[in-house]
Amino acid sequence: MSMEYFGPEGLPDGPKAAVLNSRQSKYPIGSDRWISATGQAVVCLADQDFVLVTSIGMNTWELALTFAARSQMRVIVVVSESVVDRDRFAYDICRRFHLLPAATGFYFIANQTGKTTKASWSGRDAAVIGLADRLFPVSIRPKGLLAALIEANREKVDSSFSVPYDKTSRPRPKYHVTDLNPAVNWNEWLIHFTRSSGGPWPDETEFDFYSDLVETTGDFCRSAGRTLIHIFKTGIIYGQSNKIRGSYPVVPFALINADSIKHIFRYRSRFLNPGLEPYGIAIAKDSAAALGIRPVIYGVPNTYDNLSDDDKPYFQNQGSYNAQWTIENEWRHLGDLHLDRLPADLIRIIVPTLDAFPTSDYPLPSPIIPLFLSLDSSRSTAG
Repeated sequence: MSMEYFGPEGLPDGPKAAVLNSRQSKYPIGSDRWISATGQAVVCLADQDFVLVTSIGMNTWELALTFAARSQMRVIVVVSESVVDRDRFAYDICRRFHLLPAATGFYFIANQTGKTTKASWSGRDAAVIGLADRLFPVSIRPKGLLAALIEANREKVDSSFSVPYDKTSRPRPKYHVTDLNPAVNWNEWLIHFTRSSGGPWPDETEFDFYSDLVETTGDFCRSAGRTLIHIFKTGIIYGQSNKIRGSYPVVPFALINADSIKHIFRYRSRFLNPGLEPYGIAIAKDSAAALGIRPVIYGVPNTYDNLSDDDKPYFQNQGSYNAQWTIENEWRHLGDLHLDRLPADLIRIIVPTLDAFPTSDYPLPSPIIPLFLSLDSSRSTAG
């Protein structure tokens, strides 16, 4: 395998070790055994002046990288993606993980162009294991590809920090909806719903995210409920461009009814997550125009090309099966939305049911109203 080194001279010459984990839950919590064992392994290696060989792109690698940053440990990051501007890339990784540039090197695996992310994993794992002088397996799936690589290099293996592999995926809740709360005229409100995030919030780094993950044991640190609280702490709903044609950063809202909520909260097994979760911020619809919030323009792909530049951020493909996306009744705000632009009496805090609201020591400024009369508690758990 061809690799190119980029970073401080002499760094690859020191004793190198890798802390290895098979793929884990997308939504781990700090009390998971593999997390504490990974932290113990990295701290021990830092005390012995090892250089940690790790990678990015999965929480198993990135958590080890965060523990190394907290210990100001020297690290080598194996990169399995194609990178043109390596100076900018190295700067960005050091910023996001709070790494010391003078103590951080990179190995770039050649010939990655055209490979999918998953297709590059085996090469990345083999590269990490090949570079390391010592291997410290922590939580390894039996009979998996990583287990085979470790077995093939067993002369390097130290199992001091090994724990049994737990295949629990800990998916996010499935919300089996009954009825919308009839005490509210939902046609008067536009709702920005949150969801659990498998990574950092828009205003934080990966180092912030993983450091908080390690300390949070009762629930996932970036659950939908915690995300809702964070929005009020910052006073900002950040615009996101993912899956928006033209990559415009927008804040989405939904004008809901009894039919649309079944679509909005449908469970997506591929992502171990519902599309959205029933936590959110409702804004009075009558105030939407003053804030620049507009209904989306549903259409076929060619519709976008005929729109004005002002209208393009609000385009949404209607979908090919019975115009499936139109049921969401989506509205959008272009760019970040600062909540201080609205009086508090025009905002409501939406939760599934009152007893599902996450505990918080933060004094939320707006009325809290339940979205549903009830949920099927035997089949769902609030985020």
